[in-house]
Amino acid sequence: MPVNVLLDQKWASPQLQFNFLQHAINSYVSGEDKTFNFGKCAKKIGQQSDIPCENPALLDVWSSPEVLQILFQLAESTCYSKVRHFLDQPMQQCPQYLLLALA
Repeated sequence: MPVNVLLDQKWASPQLQFNFLQHAINSYVSGEDKTFNFGKCAKKIGQQSDIPCENPALLDVWSSPEVLQILFQLAESTCYSKVRHFLDQPMQQCPQYLLLALA
């Protein structure tokens, strides 16, 4: 299923959108469910040979400016603390890619 269903627009319920996006990302990264293919995001930072990352699924998600943009929009609503906590994983496991996607 295309990821743009999750990322193209803000839903009427920010809490519901965040929960759904969080579940989709966690399922994708764990390999449990790849229904939403974050590897096919339109805008994406390519893997850098000089920056290691053990889990390519993390790169699919966290090197996408689209994913970060919708999370930041959700953080501006009632989801700030949830989004902030959710970003702990990429800040610990692939901070360079997170920064590149923000640039």
